[in-house]
Amino acid sequence: MNILTFERTLEDAAVGDYIGAKIIIDGEPLQDKIKLIETSFATKIGHPESAGNYSHQNTDWLFRQLKGEAHSDTYPDRIALMTCACSVDECGGFWGKVKETDNEVIWYDFKTGKRVNYSAMGEFRFDKEQYNKALDELRTFI
Repeated sequence: MNILTFERTLEDAAVGDYIGAKIIIDGEPLQDKIKLIETSFATKIGHPESAGNYSHQNTDWLFRQLKGEAHSDTYPDRIALMTCACSVDECGGFWGKVKETDNEVIWYDFKTGKRVNYSAMGEFRFDKEQYNKALDELRTFI
């Protein structure tokens, strides 16, 4: 099982400052995991600096999505885990599907507007009890 934690961040974006949530899986920021996959594509198109170039999601928005209380009109079946560097999800966010079983929560089928195959990232499987404790911690950032 993977371990989910969050760190509170202050994001400085075109839409204004906001409290963000850095997603950490097994001690590594999700953004770093994304960058590893995107580096080859970004280098190939001549923009290696664009690999992993996302902002941390607004804490309240992320929390409400992960609790199933909100969704984006762009991809109603997905969660905006990270947002574009300009802080507009629809511009270039990082999206994933979330499903729950009796004992676990699974993040899978990741995508962006980029032509990158994220299948090498696989899926993240969290023990439901640990996952809910992480969400409780995330709620304190709001």
